[in-house]
Amino acid sequence: MKEEKVMWQSKSPIGCEYLKLIQYPQEITAQGTVIYADEKDAYKVMYQIELEKNWVTKSVEVAVEGKDHTLHLRSNGMGDWWSNDTYLEGMQGAIDVDISVTPFSNSLPINRFEWAVGERKSFHMLYIDVPSLELLQLKQHYTLVNEDEGKRFFQYECRDYKTTIRVDQDGLVEDYPGLFTREF
Repeated sequence: MKEEKVMWQSKSPIGCEYLKLIQYPQEITAQGTVIYADEKDAYKVMYQIELEKNWVTKSVEVAVEGKDHTLHLRSNGMGDWWSNDTYLEGMQGAIDVDISVTPFSNSLPINRFEWAVGERKSFHMLYIDVPSLELLQLKQHYTLVNEDEGKRFFQYECRDYKTTIRVDQDGLVEDYPGLFTREF
């Protein structure tokens, strides 16, 4: 078993996140707590993602303090999703989730594959908007643009947004310009 603790500072919206990542021989568990404030309110968000050892998502739970419900999702690992035993039409093909308030979401597609510099991959993501917990399917693109001393730099694209994120040797974000910085 390998356990790693990570802390990110969020720049927009203002906040922070604590993540505990536990890698067992056959599975991975990510447990995160995000605290942030926007122009309307302050929020506490807790999530847990269960992954197969190859970083394929099996289940996701997201709770926003003060919301009436907790989002429970499960996947067959082949792009089909259920929420509380209800099949989610329109989400077919999404293997990974993207929880809007955490940079950990970027680690999921990055860690599922081996990458070569210049290689571009496209992913259908099950996007979870926080605090509403609304679901969308979004297409995202990652291109490995550089590797330097154990750091990897990925160009990330979604809709009209484009940036270059830096990740460590474990695929965890260290710098997401304008949004997240790893503090620990």
